[in-house]
Amino acid sequence: MTKMKSKIPVIVAVVAVIAAIFFLLNLGNGEEKGKEIGLIHMEIEEMPKNIQEYLEQFKMTENYLAFNYEGEIYLFASRGEMISGGYSIVLKDATVDKDTVNIIVEKKDPGKDDVVTQALTYPVKLVKLADNTVEYKKAVFMSTDNKKLEEKEIIEIAKVPESLAELYFGTEDGYFRKEKRIIDAEITPENAYLLIEELIKGPENINENLRVLPEGTKILSYKYDAESKVATIDLGGTIKEAQGSMGEIFAVYSIVNTLADIEGIDKVQILIEGEIVESLSGHIYLGEPLDPDYSFLEDNKYK
Repeated sequence: MTKMKSKIPVIVAVVAVIAAIFFLLNLGNGEEKGKEIGLIHMEIEEMPKNIQEYLEQFKMTENYLAFNYEGEIYLFASRGEMISGGYSIVLKDATVDKDTVNIIVEKKDPGKDDVVTQALTYPVKLVKLADNTVEYKKAVFMSTDNKKLEEKEIIEIAKVPESLAELYFGTEDGYFRKEKRIIDAEITPENAYLLIEELIKGPENINENLRVLPEGTKILSYKYDAESKVATIDLGGTIKEAQGSMGEIFAVYSIVNTLADIEGIDKVQILIEGEIVESLSGHIYLGEPLDPDYSFLEDNKYK
């Protein structure tokens, strides 16, 4: 009996050591249950254009999303269409349990006597997880009274390639000035119309550069012929308002030069409302594809 009693402290010590080892291992894996995660609050407008467009489709109804973009985890919540201002949605108190993010969704409605905007609103919230060292797989959205609202797999959204483009805008003294712009796409001869969409938007540097295409100009169609290396663009809307010699030069050669700067495009055919026309206002012949003309480029004005 005496020998049996002497073994009990040894057994207890072994068990204690094993328990301590498991505890230390759990501390070191960075995934202990209930670990709090910091949140970085984001504006949707801060995100790349493709992410903005992706989220836009979900704001009309109540939705919860979780996605990985460039190694960062984002959580999104929307309340849908509300009849007035004063409604909001907040994401807070995020915790992690192994590979799952748990996050509280708080909704607030306007008070009875609150003064709010009398217009339809679409409350949304976007946050980024501050800790991206865990391989997150799911996100669970919980109400403030601890009820599960939605469980979402974390999907991956690929980055859209970007291109640095040079667009031709006008100057006060009648020359072209190049303006650099980041385009959320890889520009090729087949999709070069995206640059003309940017021209239609007008210059970003409005203090120095002038609009070259009338506001309201529309692209009706675009095609590229790889054999002839000719890009054909059909324009409508207010394009005919480009009047006078300088107005016509700005409109025509902002398009031709911008497109011809893309490798693979040698000439540009401009159509107006599906038809080949002689000119916009009698100064530049549009009956055939045009070569670029860089003589009006600002850098050349003293040559």
